[in-house]
Parts: sequence; C-alpha cells; structure tokens
Amino acid sequence: MTRTNKKAECVVIGGGIIGVTIAYELLRQGRSVTLIDKDQPGKGCSYGNAGHFAAEQIFPMPSPSLIRTVPSMLLDPDSPLTLKASYFLSFIPWGLRFLWNCRQKLFDRGTDALKFLNKTALQDWTELLEDSGLQKYLTKKGTIEVFKTQKGRDSGLKSVPNFIKHDISVQILSAADLKEKIPAITDDQHGGLFFPHSGHSINPYGIVRDLHESFLKQGGKFLLEKVENIKMLSAEQSEIIFKTGSLIAKNIFICSGYESQKIIKMLGYIVPMTAERGYHVMLEKPNIPLEYALTYHERKFIITPMEQGIRLAGTVEFSHADDPPNYHRARMLVKFSKEILPNISQEGSEEWMGSRPTLPDYLPVLDKVDNVYFAFGHNHLGLTQAASTAKIMVRMMTEKTTSFLHIQQGLNIQQGRNPFRLGRF
Repeated sequence: MTRTNKKAECVVIGGGIIGVTIAYELLRQGRSVTLIDKDQPGKGCSYGNAGHFAAEQIFPMPSPSLIRTVPSMLLDPDSPLTLKASYFLSFIPWGLRFLWNCRQKLFDRGTDALKFLNKTALQDWTELLEDSGLQKYLTKKGTIEVFKTQKGRDSGLKSVPNFIKHDISVQILSAADLKEKIPAITDDQHGGLFFPHSGHSINPYGIVRDLHESFLKQGGKFLLEKVENIKMLSAEQSEIIFKTGSLIAKNIFICSGYESQKIIKMLGYIVPMTAERGYHVMLEKPNIPLEYALTYHERKFIITPMEQGIRLAGTVEFSHADDPPNYHRARMLVKFSKEILPNISQEGSEEWMGSRPTLPDYLPVLDKVDNVYFAFGHNHLGLTQAASTAKIMVRMMTEKTTSFLHIQQGLNIQQGRNPFRLGRF
C-alpha cells in the first residue's frame, strides 16, 4: 500500500441514502467532501426499499403490545416476522435488548424521538430535491393503511387517538371512501386510514443515483474503495486506510448501514446492530391503476406504485446477513397482495432482498466523538429520515455541538469514550 498525504475536509463513508444525502448537504454548505463506498452508491437497502416517506411512523417497533403477539408470529410461516433457526443463539443478546425496550417508559421515549426526527422529514426532503432538481422522485399525495377485515379495522382504529395525540394528521376512510381512492381494491374490505402528510418515491434508487451525480457535478469526489482501517491521529485528524492508499480527514461521517458496525469497531466501539432482512417483489406489468402507497394492515407490508411498476415490500427476517435469501418471503407478498388487489398481475416480477441496519430500540445512532460523526441504524426509516439526518449532522459540525439531539428529546445520544454503551442498550 502506498501512503499518501492527501487531505480532505469531510469524508463520508457509506454510499446509501444516508451517506449520499449527508455528502450532498455538506457540499451544499460549502464544504469539501469525499464520499467512499466499496460499491456504487445506492446498491444496498437504498436500492430496494419500499419507497415510503413514512412521516406518520412515529411508534417504535418494540412496544408493550408487541410482546403478546411475537410468539404466535414466529410460529406462523406466513407471518411478517420470522427468525431463522440457525441464527437463534446469535439473536438472543439482541432479542433480550429488544424485549427490554418494549417497556412503556422506553416505548414513550422512542416515540418522542421518532416524532422529533419525522416532524420535518417531508419538508427537508422537499427542500433538498428542489435544490438538486429531483422533485419528480417525491409524490406527496399521502398514503393509505388498508383494512381487509373488521377485526383489522377494529385494531387499526385503536391507533387513531395516539396519532391525534402526537399531531399526526389522519383521516378514517369507509369502505366506499377507500374504493373511490383505490378503484382496484377488492369490494370485501373495511376501509382504512389516510395519512395526507406522507408520501412515496417513484424510484428510491433513482434518488440516490441522481443525487450522487449532482454531488459529483458540483465538485464532490467519490472513491470506490473498501475501508480497511481508521487511525485517530488526533482529536482533529484521522487516517482512513484502504488497499490502494490512505486519506487524512478532518471530519469523518460513518453512515454505512449494517456495515457501520465493522467500521466503528476499528475505532474501538461496539454497537448491538442486527441485519433485519427485508424482501421486495417488483411487478413490472401490474395491470392495475394505483396512485397511493398502501400499507396492508393485517399482513404488515407496503404496496407502492413506482416508475418501474408496483413494488411489494416488507417482512422482517432475522438471520445472518450472508445467509442465502429465502425468496418464499418475497413470493408470499404477491399472494397477499391479491387479497386486496385481486386483479394485480405478477407478470415480469423481480425479487430482491436487503439487510436493514437495526438496533434493539429501533432508533438510529446520531452522535459524534471528536472529529468522527455517526449516522446509522435507521432500520425501516432510512429513506424517510435521510434529509433530516443530513441537516442534523451538518449542524453538529458547524455549531460545534457535542450532541444536537438530546436525551430529553428521547434519543439518548451522549458523548463519551464509548457513546453506544452509555445507558442506551
């Protein structure tokens, strides 16, 4: 390896939606920025997510009510949740932390955190996409949660007072209302919930790809490299080492999704992150009209109209990240979609799997130590929170604050020798 004396003001490690958005925002603020990834930008979870700007999703996954349903879900092969047997022993430490976060006090704290992060999500995305000329990728028509059964409706309506309590705009739809908005929906449904201040992307990968191209055109740099090591030279300088050389960085931003845990380990940190695998099926010729992104309440997955067709995305599979994909998890989404959209066609379908970076409290790590900034672990909400995360990271740096977000806001972000172990997990 040849050592270099090349220096960079800001180095962003990770070319997914979080990393590319942070790199673009730093550049927009007049910083010199180098983006590093071992693959081309947008080829991880950012390629295959559901495309849902889910500003209404302010309730974290670990909750008191979920504890009662987990056992039955794990025993059902068609459940939205599955745990691979070969991963069971490795999963136990993470699972125990998850159960700990199901306590009401921590659930409430997590709700406050997500509410804070999601509050300006669509506004921040609108500003960023207008600045980059990519407005076409954001559709702000709202999203709909569909109830197939009366039992599902009864369950779903229980959440309405909580949405109202937390200032989330929601409208209750009758079966006739839903049929008017979604003509292709089956007749034997029981209405739904309409979230007018949410939206979806017509091409999630397109956002990352084109935002990265805009970043390069405006003077940003990209290195197609795998980070082999990071050495802290001082509180204000670090050396990033890869196979072909090294780079001296004034500020480092670590936002590599699930791979972030390997990178922060180079700095002596350990974080309890798991690969929460999700699947999608892209239906290229669905042969039905659809304007809104739908969440199927009973089956817990999302149906999103996109440029390429209609995407069915979701499920939670806890497994080793490098295990072979179980595409039954994707194919069952096609079967379930026909329960509410009976005329949908699966002609020309394409299957995909990706690993969400997930922590036991279902909150992201947003923190800094000296000149190193951490932004990863956004689980299901990476697309939703990317633009807001970028603004937070820039303010952390420009305002010289140790933590822009504070414990009293629910995020429990602390600075210290090991910020990831101080009271959070």
